[in-house]
Amino acid sequence: MYSYIIRMRLVLTLLGCWLGGLLLAQVETNCDPTANQPITNGDVLFNYGSSTNVVSFRNRASYTIAQPLIGFQFSQPYNSQWGFWSRFLLPPQEPAVMVSQGDFPDRVLIRWTLDPLSSDASGGYVVLRDGAFLAQVGSDISQFIDFNVQAGEFYEYTVYGRNQFGSGARGRAVGFVNPNGIVTGKLETFSGNPVVNAVVKLTPTVGRSLYFDGVNDYICVTHLPVVPTNMWTVSAWVKIDDGYDSDGIIDLGSDLNKNFWLHTTSAGSGKGVVAGVGTGSNAVSLTHVFTENPNGWHQVAAVYNGISLLLYVDGRYVSSIKASIANEEALFTIGSRRDLTSFFKGRIDDVRLYNAPLTSTQIFLTRDLTVSKSTANLVAYWKFDEGLGAKVFDLSDNDMHAFLNGAIFSSDAAPVNNAGFTDEGGLYAIEGVNYSQAQTFTAT
Repeated sequence: MYSYIIRMRLVLTLLGCWLGGLLLAQVETNCDPTANQPITNGDVLFNYGSSTNVVSFRNRASYTIAQPLIGFQFSQPYNSQWGFWSRFLLPPQEPAVMVSQGDFPDRVLIRWTLDPLSSDASGGYVVLRDGAFLAQVGSDISQFIDFNVQAGEFYEYTVYGRNQFGSGARGRAVGFVNPNGIVTGKLETFSGNPVVNAVVKLTPTVGRSLYFDGVNDYICVTHLPVVPTNMWTVSAWVKIDDGYDSDGIIDLGSDLNKNFWLHTTSAGSGKGVVAGVGTGSNAVSLTHVFTENPNGWHQVAAVYNGISLLLYVDGRYVSSIKASIANEEALFTIGSRRDLTSFFKGRIDDVRLYNAPLTSTQIFLTRDLTVSKSTANLVAYWKFDEGLGAKVFDLSDNDMHAFLNGAIFSSDAAPVNNAGFTDEGGLYAIEGVNYSQAQTFTAT
């Protein structure tokens, strides 16, 4: 017999169900599934799974449940006694280790949490990097910052605790800094005059894309107030595999019939894309089938200027249609429809979002070149060059970082060159360069 008592008012349970029903009616704007959960207050009493002096008609006992026990039991019919919780007579259990992956430009943050049912780490913790000793900290410390790191390098961090019974089990995780470098320079003639509006390309381009398996892979992007509404441009490079059928490429509201979206064409109609916008009660769309190289990479851009929806493919105008739009704040997805149906199969790369309609010249000139985060009207820019981790990073100043859900990095990247344009002084800056300490680049 043991006691495990939980007291909670029934009214709180009913209130929680009612609030949960209200939340289901709202459109999600945050990719964190716990961000909008209701918080209720109540009386809850736990006795941590132990019982003392439990009495029945025949026996009296004190013991701990659900763990191995050591001790003894009296032979008398009315009295028994069990001893210590043996798990506390061991070295610490394996800690859960969490390491930053590209969250900081110059450091890696290592954090760990010890199992609450583990024996304590009274002797402190040891931190290793790639198997070599990095630091030893006290038992009251649960994080360590590694500043001696290089961009483009991946490190395996190991953490374990110590106590009077020895060294505990080891927890591991991989961390790195985001290798988004900047190359700057000046272009001038032999006589020293600046060269204006020239394109400077960096070679080699070390890039990646994201591969989606068409089953349940997608990227979730939390809504921020900077997401454009009345006028915008959205672009992406796509490489569509067989098995497509109106699948989501970028979707900010097709299930709401609001905002805008990019999908693949329907099955049997030839590989291509569909750009759409909605008013809540009505939707209009533009469709284009890839007649040349349907299995290869294509850059797609949809533009809304407040009056019309325009579609560009590979930097060239395709078609347009008069359109109205209604906006609603909502999280959006890359690689599936927003309601997590119709998953994309293939590769997506170099996704950009602007809060203004780009001109045909702007789209054509930058279709295969990276752009600076200081580019006018740029809201978000995902290059997908990280290569590892659970997030992809927005290179703009809005930090609209996105969460991976099954999509994996691929070396089959779109033909986009790291590049920059010279200003009136001949100066250029090439940003978001994926690099490591062993690489060299040539600016042309």
